[in-house]
Amino acid sequence: MVGSLEPLRGIQLLTDQAYQSLKTAILNLTLAPGEPIVETAVAQRLGVSKTPVRDALRRLEKEGLVVFYPYKGFYVAPISREDICEVYQLRGLLEGMAARIAAESLTKEQFEVVENLLNQAEQALNRGDERACGELSKEFHRFVVRTVKNRRLEAVLDNLSDHEERFYNLVFGIPGRLRRSVDEHWQVYRALVERDGLKAEAAVHEHVNSFLKEFLADERVRRVTEP
Repeated sequence: MVGSLEPLRGIQLLTDQAYQSLKTAILNLTLAPGEPIVETAVAQRLGVSKTPVRDALRRLEKEGLVVFYPYKGFYVAPISREDICEVYQLRGLLEGMAARIAAESLTKEQFEVVENLLNQAEQALNRGDERACGELSKEFHRFVVRTVKNRRLEAVLDNLSDHEERFYNLVFGIPGRLRRSVDEHWQVYRALVERDGLKAEAAVHEHVNSFLKEFLADERVRRVTEP
């Protein structure tokens, strides 16, 4: 019985590898929005058959990163202004709720972790390492959500985070944006320290809406989302 499972495990491993390779290329824009994905070419590049590639594409389709057009095939999901607004509106609502709950439950040790993440983000920004600052800022958001201990909430926000990463890579380098983001994160932190859940929730909403407004105004977004 165990032996009969080995081929299935092997196929699953190849599917996971194809999935991660394709997902990384989509999120970092190596595969651009609207670009066709040729299964045969992907399979040859990865050294696998078309089956794990097709399974990986179906998985990415469920996550909204790939679309399938009958008689045409798979394409990287295009990006519209509606997509961007939906993702950030949902993120604001869900992360705001998480911050409100976290304000009542964070431990002293967890506050120290949050403060350390923000201090590291400050240091990265001060030395000009914007990528590190951005990653630390993402970890700040992820950590606050994890403290709520709601697996379904984390799963939804993980998916939104994938879409957001793709959007973010379109406009990385908006002048002054990281500085404003770090300042806004400190506002969330101060509300958490005060155990003021409503204030923390409002600070998250303000932060997300601030970014969304600047994001939609960027010329690079307009070039991708408008005909």
